[in-house]
Amino acid sequence: MDALAYLALMAKAKLVFENPDTFMCFPALAPVRYTTDQLNFGAFNSPAVAQRLMSDTENAAYQQAVAFLGGTNASGLPVPSPELLAYRQFRDVWFQAVQSYKAQQSTAMAATDEAALTQWQNVDEPQLRALVEQARSDWQAKGFKEPVEQAQRVQQTYSARSPRLIWHTWSSSFDPDLDLQTDPNQQSFALTSFVPADAFSQEWLTFRITNAEIAQLVAQAPKELKDMLAPEGSESTVDQISFEFRSVSLSRPWFRPEIFGSRFWRMPEGTTPFSDGADPPEGQWPAYIAALVFLRNIQVTMRTGATIAPPQRLWTLPALQMVAAPSPTSTMRLAPAVFESRQTDSPRNAMAQPNIATPAAVRSPLRAEILRQTVQPAPRAIQRMRWEGRPIFETAPVPPPPPTPEPPPPPEPEPDPRKDISILAFICKQLPKSPNPDPSLTW
Repeated sequence: MDALAYLALMAKAKLVFENPDTFMCFPALAPVRYTTDQLNFGAFNSPAVAQRLMSDTENAAYQQAVAFLGGTNASGLPVPSPELLAYRQFRDVWFQAVQSYKAQQSTAMAATDEAALTQWQNVDEPQLRALVEQARSDWQAKGFKEPVEQAQRVQQTYSARSPRLIWHTWSSSFDPDLDLQTDPNQQSFALTSFVPADAFSQEWLTFRITNAEIAQLVAQAPKELKDMLAPEGSESTVDQISFEFRSVSLSRPWFRPEIFGSRFWRMPEGTTPFSDGADPPEGQWPAYIAALVFLRNIQVTMRTGATIAPPQRLWTLPALQMVAAPSPTSTMRLAPAVFESRQTDSPRNAMAQPNIATPAAVRSPLRAEILRQTVQPAPRAIQRMRWEGRPIFETAPVPPPPPTPEPPPPPEPEPDPRKDISILAFICKQLPKSPNPDPSLTW
C-alpha cells in the first residue's frame, strides 16, 4: 500500500469515526510517547476544592442518580448498574450502524458508475438509514437512554453542591493496591479493558476504499499531510483496499472523566492547565484515548500494470558496495573456477572425459578395450583401471543404496486473517477548558 492510499485511509477514517468532540490519532504518524515527568501525575499539588453544601432535597436527588448508575460489588469495587450496561450495549450498536452508513456513503459518493450511484440512492442508503434508526429506537426503548442520561445530568449538576463529598468519591475510585498491576518489565499500570469484551467474536463491518475514492479523499486531507505523503503529480497504484473493522470503547473503572467538566476545583497558581479549551486544545493533558478502531483481514488490490519502483538508495548499502568493489586491502578473494577443460596423460581422465582429445601416449591397443568398457560398462558395477601387469579392469563392490529420505513435513496451515488484528487508530476525547473554576463558589 503506497503513501497516497494510506493518506486516503486516514481521511476516510476521520469521516467515519470522528465526532465534534473527538479526533483520530494514527500510530504510524503520531507515535504515543510521554516523558516520566508527564506521567508523574502524583507530583502535582493537591487541588483546591470549593466549600459548598447541597440541600437535603438536592442530596437526595444526587444519591438517587448515583445509585441508578452504579454501585459496588461484594469486594467493594465500583460496578455499573444493569441499566448503565444496557445503555452502553445499545449505544455501541447505534455507533456501529452510523459507522457502517458513513463508510459506505463515502465509497458510493466517489463512484463514477451511474449504476453504483443508483444502487446507493435507491437500495443501500435507505436500508442503512433504516438500520441507524432502528438502532436508535432500540437504544431508547431497551437501552434506558433517557433515564441514564437524565441521571448523568443530575449527577453533573449537583456535583458542585457538595464538592468535598464528590471529590472524596472520585478519589476513592482509584486504589493503588487494587487498580495497579505490574507488567513483565516491572512497570506499573492501571488496568484498562475494552467494551464489549467479546468484540472479536461479534460481527465486524467492512471498510472499503476504491481508486476513485482515494483521489477524492486525498484532496480533502489536511495540507500538512498532503505535503508529506502526496507530492504534486503523484498517483496511487492501489485499485482497492478492504478490511474488516470494529470500534471498541475503553473501560477504566478507576477513571472519572466528569472531573474535567466540573467547576468546583482549581489548580495552584502558575500550574499549566490540563486543557485551555481551544480548538485544537493545548495543555498538559488536552485529550485522552476513549476508544480504539481494530482492523483485520486486509486485502489490497493493485491497479493492472501498476509497478512499484524500488527505493533509490537500495543499491548503495555498504555490504553491497563491498561485494561489488572490495577495498585494495581487503582479504576477500574470488573462488577459482570449478569447471576446467584441460588435457592429461592419465588414462582415467581420458575415460572420464571421452570428448577431450587423448594424447598420443595413451593411443595403444588398449584404447579399443577402454572405449568399449566406457560405452558399455558392466551392469551395477564401477570400472577401475590398473597398470603394470595387474588386471586392467576389476569390478568394485556395488555401494549400498542411499537411505530412503524422510518424508517432507506437512505444510503449515494458512494463518487465519481474522486472528491477525491491528490498531488502525485511537479515538481521542478532547477536554473542555480544565480546570475551569466557578468564581461564584466559596474557595
